[in-house]
Amino acid sequence: MSLTVIAVTLGCAVPTHRIDISYAPRPDIKLIPGTHAINVSVEVKDSRLEKFRLTSKRNTFIETTPILVKNDVTSALRWALEIELKNLGFSVEGAPQVYVIAELVRFNNDYEMEYINGQTVADMHFFIQVLGKNRQFRYATTISTQSSGEDSILARGEITRLALNKSLETGMDKLFTDKTFIASLLKKDQ
Repeated sequence: MSLTVIAVTLGCAVPTHRIDISYAPRPDIKLIPGTHAINVSVEVKDSRLEKFRLTSKRNTFIETTPILVKNDVTSALRWALEIELKNLGFSVEGAPQVYVIAELVRFNNDYEMEYINGQTVADMHFFIQVLGKNRQFRYATTISTQSSGEDSILARGEITRLALNKSLETGMDKLFTDKTFIASLLKKDQ
């Protein structure tokens, strides 16, 4: 009987899972007066070693199922930054007066499984710099987030996708509620 459970468990976990990373903008954001005249350029650099493999499901003994990303994670991060800037009233088109430069260092998921159920922990880490029109330094910070959820072999990567998307949303919330970051975007060049 126990061999049957192991065979079913391993058999369910063998296919590779491919997930999309997406971003849901923060709700009820108020425009900041004066932002419509400020053009912001968003640049995202990817410093991760693994660009497409986000994690692998593992049981107690072995790695069982790779989970790969379908879309470009840096494009999702860029879009998240741009949509939040637009929602505050900034323009992301035209000759830039401000540069927001993000460097993605970590965006993956750790997965531990016991038989059919397990725990997924998504982790995101990126650096942000704000530079003025002539690329003079205005601001820098590091954003780190984690989110987790219960997962199972049968979920086929869905909980991993939700946890990673939640990490991205939490990262944007941390950044865009940072008053020093917002002030650096509004600062006038000397």
